[in-house]
Amino acid sequence: MDDEPNCTQFTEPFQYPYTDKAGTIPAVVIFIVTAYRPYHYYVLTFLIAFSVIANILILVVLSEKEMRSVGVNVTMMLMAFCDFVCGSTAVAQLFMRNYVE
Repeated sequence: MDDEPNCTQFTEPFQYPYTDKAGTIPAVVIFIVTAYRPYHYYVLTFLIAFSVIANILILVVLSEKEMRSVGVNVTMMLMAFCDFVCGSTAVAQLFMRNYVE
C-alpha cells in the first residue's frame, strides 16, 4: 500500500492565497507578479526590439554568397526570417495596443 502514489491534485481544490493552508508560495508569486506588472510593457518592448534587430543581423550574415551554399545555413536563415516576421507583428501589436485602449 505504501507504493501507491498519493496524488490529491485533482481531488482537493487549490487553496486561496493568504490562508493558513496555502502557505507562503502563492503570496510570493502574487508579490512578484504585482511588482513586475508595471514594467511588463517596457521589458516586452525591449525584448521584441532586440529580437528584430538580432534577426536582421543574422539574416545579413547568413545571406552572403558563401553562407547560402550550405543547407544548414539556409535553414537557419529561414528560421531567422520567420522569427523576424513574428517579432515585427509583435511590435505592430504593441504599438497598436496604445491606440485601441
